[in-house]
Amino acid sequence: MRAPYLVSPAADSLVMGGASIALFAACLLFEDGAGGAAIRAAWTAAGALVVALNGSHFAATSYRLYRSPAAMRQFPLTAALVPAAVLAGVAASLRWPLAVAPYFIKLFLLWSPYHYSGQTVGLAALYARRAGFALEPAERRALDGFVFGTFLTATALAESSLLRLDYMGITYPAFGLPPWVAWACGGVMTLSGAAFLFLAARRRASGRPLPWIVFVAPAAQFTWFILGPRSPLFYPFVPMFHGLQYLFVSWFLHLQERRLEGAPRSLAGAALETARWGGGSFAGYVVLFLVLPKLLSLATGQSFLFCAAVFGGGVQLHHFFVDGVIWRLRTPHLTRTMTAPLSEAAG
Repeated sequence: MRAPYLVSPAADSLVMGGASIALFAACLLFEDGAGGAAIRAAWTAAGALVVALNGSHFAATSYRLYRSPAAMRQFPLTAALVPAAVLAGVAASLRWPLAVAPYFIKLFLLWSPYHYSGQTVGLAALYARRAGFALEPAERRALDGFVFGTFLTATALAESSLLRLDYMGITYPAFGLPPWVAWACGGVMTLSGAAFLFLAARRRASGRPLPWIVFVAPAAQFTWFILGPRSPLFYPFVPMFHGLQYLFVSWFLHLQERRLEGAPRSLAGAALETARWGGGSFAGYVVLFLVLPKLLSLATGQSFLFCAAVFGGGVQLHHFFVDGVIWRLRTPHLTRTMTAPLSEAAG
């Protein structure tokens, strides 16, 4: 079995979810005591950094799609039609803040955990591929059922209320689902998880074990969606951990693609490319989530918070659309690039 890690066992396990699981345990253990006060103070101090990291991962998606004319020609409809449709939704929300904006926000909030689930399954499949395995159809269906089951269960629980919910000052309606829907989704999740573990055990008995890193991202998502809401200290960190996963994989792919484009194969060259890519992603966050919402606020008379919520929701919807096409492991070029060792790019 080939080593599946993008960087190393420790780095990959922490970024793929180990750090988030450890933080959840710490929050759960200490939030009611003196440790809880320390965690709250740390969250307040790190809030801007957390938001910036999450925002940067959305900017990284835009960079991948629009980094060159050749990149845009790969996905012409996505590059042209998706931003037009999203901007139309943003414009309608700004024009009719009470009639349209709540449903625009609800759309992106419902799509967001679905998108998380797709990324989680993709990461598990990626690590299996890097180890030299492809998930069998039954394994993939069981993994899908477990991972998407966490999303459906958490969403059904949240949508069982008849109250209006709030996002950055914008209230939007809940579906008012009956409680049995959440229980049914939880049952599917549990059975699917058990089936995946059974199939993994059977594979191990046959001498073809999946590497343990395959299980880290699904375990992290279970922590985020099912266990995470129990800790109000932990839950605000979830988007950051999702964004870190994305940035980690995007960074790896960027280095590999720059190698193919002729960048120097050395640690110094990789460090320089990392700085350029990271700086560009952060600059994209500043423009997309701070500068443009501020300009919209000045142009429309709406509050900055409202414009940030609506335009930020549009950026995230764009991200969800684009990710659906640029991260397909079925694409031969992407498969070859993502299964290469880091040493090929960093020397």
